[in-house]
Amino acid sequence: MNICAIVPVKKLSSSKLRLAESLNSNERQDLTIKMLRHVLKIVTKSIKEVLVIGSDEEIKKISSEYKVTFEKDKKSSLNGAIDQAISQCIKNKHDAILLVAGDLPLLSNKDLKQLINSINDESVIICPSKDCGTNTLFLRPPRAIPVHFGVNSLEKHLKEAVNRNRKFRLFWSLGFAFDVDVPEDLKLLKILKKKNPLLR
Repeated sequence: MNICAIVPVKKLSSSKLRLAESLNSNERQDLTIKMLRHVLKIVTKSIKEVLVIGSDEEIKKISSEYKVTFEKDKKSSLNGAIDQAISQCIKNKHDAILLVAGDLPLLSNKDLKQLINSINDESVIICPSKDCGTNTLFLRPPRAIPVHFGVNSLEKHLKEAVNRNRKFRLFWSLGFAFDVDVPEDLKLLKILKKKNPLLR
């Protein structure tokens, strides 16, 4: 199995807008970059080929630091950008992809290794977010189902897998489930890190 990991990153100027009441624009961009660095640090330890898709020079620079491929986002939506990245992975002869959100501050090497080691004959593996979205999605082949990241993405991905008769499974861990979208997430992140020194 030849996996390509895809990490999509929204335009920095419009990242994490729901945190606006807690963080100013620069703080939101800094948080986005910090979480991206964390995710890339984890993903590059377990997956050889990693593709970051985004539209900022800063993201391109960070991708270079981690020695991963950067793809310039030519689409106007997150799902469009992901579809663009999937096309590139297929062009590079990858037979499976792992879409990983770039805002998973608690993601660990253990989380990712457990997911990869658990892959059997499934075509689709979905890692739900805490709000019933999708934070990570394994697809084999890369277009096993269409991607529907956004509101109710978990339900949409499950329906696609069922409708297309794909063998699928859910995989849950705190590292994959916990993303940072709203001010309450920041508060919870501080509590979790305070209670567990390993998360700091």
